[in-house]
Amino acid sequence: MNILITGATGFIGNAILLALLQQGHKVIACSRHPEKLLSQSEHLTRLTIDFETADQTEHWLPHLKNIDAVINCVGIIAETKHQSFAQLHTNAPIALFTAAAQSGVQKSSKFLRWVQMRMPNRLIT
Repeated sequence: MNILITGATGFIGNAILLALLQQGHKVIACSRHPEKLLSQSEHLTRLTIDFETADQTEHWLPHLKNIDAVINCVGIIAETKHQSFAQLHTNAPIALFTAAAQSGVQKSSKFLRWVQMRMPNRLIT
């Protein structure tokens, strides 16, 4: 499968990334600092994306061509001057999963279903 994963340099995201690569998937790994990814694989594509500014569907659409699944692993445990819960946990993921739905991505993390249940008018199903 061709999989786009966000938060790929984080603790959980990196563990999932490594497992996906070991299983032979082609992965686009999104992160603010993809140069920090230690994995070297011909199946790995690094993509610089900052969730703090990626809150529009149009931002994600070019990166979702030929993608079969999207996994969102971005998350913070405390807000900072440059990172808010609303932006990283709501706005950017809604834009990502809306773009995924528009692009015909068939599989996504469970977060999509959570958002659809709570904000049905915000996503295209």
